[in-house]
Amino acid sequence: MEFFRCDNSDCGYVTEDGSLEKCPQCGGDFFVPVEEDYISGYGWLTLADQAEDKGENEKALDYVKRALDEECPPAIYRMGLCYLRGRLGLPQDKEKAVEYFQRVGDMDDPAGWCALGQLYQQGEGV
Repeated sequence: MEFFRCDNSDCGYVTEDGSLEKCPQCGGDFFVPVEEDYISGYGWLTLADQAEDKGENEKALDYVKRALDEECPPAIYRMGLCYLRGRLGLPQDKEKAVEYFQRVGDMDDPAGWCALGQLYQQGEGV
């Protein structure tokens, strides 16, 4: 599999589509090949978004897991959402969602604390 990233150093957008003319994230117009070892957690999440948009849930979940390997806070939060809502082929499991939200909250990520607070308020998964 080939991957390409936007050449804008502030962007981080990664795609499998080497024919893109414009970056959908920043508007940049130049993509460079990138090896898997150099894809950041945020890059894996952009790939996950693209796969999910195409209905490729198994591939999207694989990309989210790769972002998890990078300890990427948005990836940890996203896994919590996947378990909370039963997305990407994962079963709905609110207790597991709480574990991910707690984990990302422990990294001082406000999205994790917010999601955790809502679950506590609703008495779900806690």
